[in-house]
Amino acid sequence: MVRISLILIMALSFSVNSASLTSAYNDYLKGLTFQNIENNYSQYFSDILVGDVDISDYYLKKQLMFKESMRSIDELNETLYSNYGCLTVNGFDFDNQPMSFNIEYTKESPRALIKAVDVLLLESKLEFSNKAVCPKEYIVE
Repeated sequence: MVRISLILIMALSFSVNSASLTSAYNDYLKGLTFQNIENNYSQYFSDILVGDVDISDYYLKKQLMFKESMRSIDELNETLYSNYGCLTVNGFDFDNQPMSFNIEYTKESPRALIKAVDVLLLESKLEFSNKAVCPKEYIVE
């Protein structure tokens, strides 16, 4: 397994709506593009994650558009905690290799926003997690 850590930020104390994680991810999939990212990133990503960075930077845009590396989704798993939520997206890249996104969400507005992402390149589909995992559960800063 190869792990590509994109961004990991410390947790906040907010409640996340149960139905919001999969819905928020689907909104991200459908709504954010390279063409509109500079104007619309705040609808999908936490201010804690993006902060004062230059959103016009191509490398940052590529990181925020991590969804582009997954060709197809096999399954989504979400778990909610008292102050955050986790979503694991299992799927396949463009070479049909298994991969997973482990995403932490926080609630800064009426919707859940992406706070941290870890992209995992896996050896086989057997490595797919059958539960949601947040990056902070295994990455130590």
